[in-house]
Amino acid sequence: EKIADFGEKYGLNEDQLAAVTAEIRKKLVRSGHIPMREFPISMTAGEETKEFSIPLFSGDDVGTAVARFATRYNLPEDLQKQITEQLAARAQQEGILPLVQFPLKVHGEDAVLPIFSDTNVQEAIVRFGESHQLPEGDVAALQKAVTNELQDLGIAPVAEYTIDIDGKATLLPVYRGDNIEERVVKFGEANGVPQDQLPLLFQEIQNRLETEKVRVTPVAEMQVSHGGQPRVLRIYPGDTVKEVVEAFVEQHGIPADAIPSLIGEVSNNLVTQKVIPKVQIPVNIDGDQQTLALFEGDTALDAATAFVKTHSLDEKLIPDFVEHTEARMKRLRLMPALTLEVQYDGNPVTLELFEGQLIDDAVANLMVRNSMPEDLRATLVTEVERRAIAASILPFTSIPIQIDEKDHQLPLFVGQNVTQAVYDFGSKHELADETMPQLLQAVQNQLKELLNQVDQEKEA
Repeated sequence: EKIADFGEKYGLNEDQLAAVTAEIRKKLVRSGHIPMREFPISMTAGEETKEFSIPLFSGDDVGTAVARFATRYNLPEDLQKQITEQLAARAQQEGILPLVQFPLKVHGEDAVLPIFSDTNVQEAIVRFGESHQLPEGDVAALQKAVTNELQDLGIAPVAEYTIDIDGKATLLPVYRGDNIEERVVKFGEANGVPQDQLPLLFQEIQNRLETEKVRVTPVAEMQVSHGGQPRVLRIYPGDTVKEVVEAFVEQHGIPADAIPSLIGEVSNNLVTQKVIPKVQIPVNIDGDQQTLALFEGDTALDAATAFVKTHSLDEKLIPDFVEHTEARMKRLRLMPALTLEVQYDGNPVTLELFEGQLIDDAVANLMVRNSMPEDLRATLVTEVERRAIAASILPFTSIPIQIDEKDHQLPLFVGQNVTQAVYDFGSKHELADETMPQLLQAVQNQLKELLNQVDQEKEA
């Protein structure tokens, strides 16, 4: 009304009055006297629905506006979060809030590059570079970084293809994470492409993406934190972990000395997500070297069955591959070499002995975990040793052998071919062939003495 009175007093026409109104409104918005925009929302309590509006003032972010509104109406936290997400999406669509803001360091000073829904990104970066007197190289690097970030956020397409539809050129954008088939179907529906032409269009887009090596659908993505700031790292088909981590470090300005730890973190994450195997076991098939992959959560049987199916092998080979896989898993301590169930206090408890582990250590771990009394230690050690010898995990004896005045031990296991063990020992230590029969006879004599001693102890 005041503006209308002012216009009447000074004889302003409609255009002049509109210009004055716009200028005054702009000043009131900037000073925070009136909101930039009010967003209507509906809230339901029981059967009653009420209409409200949330004012967004200059300098507000969405969180501030919603928090102020939530305090006024005493809203619960989950409803406040829901309203925040909806309001942020609408404010970004209308260009009131930026889709994303890039915090930057320019000549040692903090600066922000906002990108709105209607922003021409390349022009905005060029203007930013000019206003901050950035060298051309820095502007180019900034353009690359911003484009990558917008593509990762799904704001900018990773590729755009011109499709001719009845003589009219129409752009088909492809975004990060797209299901290409669904993208083509939606494009076809929106532009009247006949159904029978969609498979050909899909194949054309798929071929072009592969030829141009456009990174669309990651095989894995994960949150990686460095310096307290979480960022999303994506792995695409054909990537190596080392190359991805090095590019990630460069893109986000992370110190290079963080690369080894990040490679370990990313690799472990990929194993957990079953993108890469936990163990790769070399297998020879008719002279051809293949790899049997064991993924997180797989048993040896799972891995062996998958391998046989992949290579179209006879299923009768599965037990052999299981045995081979388990042997490798035991060497890597991914599964125990021996599992022993012990009854204690009326309940079964399990002792696991891994390859290379001392029996005393395995027993000590079991006793600590189950709060066992010390007087059980000797009995447990004896029982584990007996079982480990019977399972050929520990040798039942070791024969002392002297070579070039140096003492060596020849371990012998239950079920082992003694002759083969002796000749393997001789080959390992490069003993002359003519000495082997004599060494074999000496080992056999010591075994006889050992067996006689055991028999005497039993009789006693």
